[in-house]
Amino acid sequence: MWTNLSLLKVTALIYWRAMNSEACRDFCGIDADTYSALYERFLKRSPSELLDLVPMKAGDDVLDLCAGTTFRLTREALARGAGHVDVVDLACDIYAVSDQSGALHGTLIYSCGVTKFLDARYDIKRFRRYDVVACQQGINYWWNDTSKSAGMVSAMLKPGGTFVFNTFNTCPSRKPVVKEYELVNSEGKLERLVEVYYRSGDQVHHIQTREGYPPHATTFDWITPHKFRKDLKSHFKSVDKHTDSGTDIYVCRKGNDDA
Repeated sequence: MWTNLSLLKVTALIYWRAMNSEACRDFCGIDADTYSALYERFLKRSPSELLDLVPMKAGDDVLDLCAGTTFRLTREALARGAGHVDVVDLACDIYAVSDQSGALHGTLIYSCGVTKFLDARYDIKRFRRYDVVACQQGINYWWNDTSKSAGMVSAMLKPGGTFVFNTFNTCPSRKPVVKEYELVNSEGKLERLVEVYYRSGDQVHHIQTREGYPPHATTFDWITPHKFRKDLKSHFKSVDKHTDSGTDIYVCRKGNDDA
């Protein structure tokens, strides 16, 4: 039986190991190639899963929420002919990573939280609106007041626009799940990464650490598929859900006549 003390010990051990590594640096500084390789090889998640379900056209305006420091979905949207992509993420060194990527022409980067960004846009109502709003593997971190969140995203879309995102469809266990990954990075060095997640009450705790880096810990409220669908249907003309193993992909379309 896992107790709160046991969970604390697991978290403390991960933190201690990371902080006592030789070159302790910011976890957000993980290079784009390594992180993309991790997702492609182990997590089997690709931006194509989302964008294949969206009727994108050349020149479309796209909003990428929770883009991370690798901009995987942004790059995919640009490769498909997007005319402009706005990128939103709270990652502390997002500008440095974007400068290194060399492939993000036609983007505007907002280094802030998603809720703060949407609140500002919703209040002012005079900024750019989008053909596509997308969020890959990150919606749980900002989708708090669900009905309000759905309304703000809908307001960001042009008439006929699409909101697409994916999220977990199975509630995590109270017993911590520990996953360890190894892969060779672009410099030929072996990278070791550890991921831990567990649920306490209605909250999910997620910890990631990489050798030589302090851990990156996040907490979010668990939202059921029923709750997602209920709140989305009140703000979008249609809501389609596509299930792939432990992940649901939602495709939400705004009506052509909706302002």
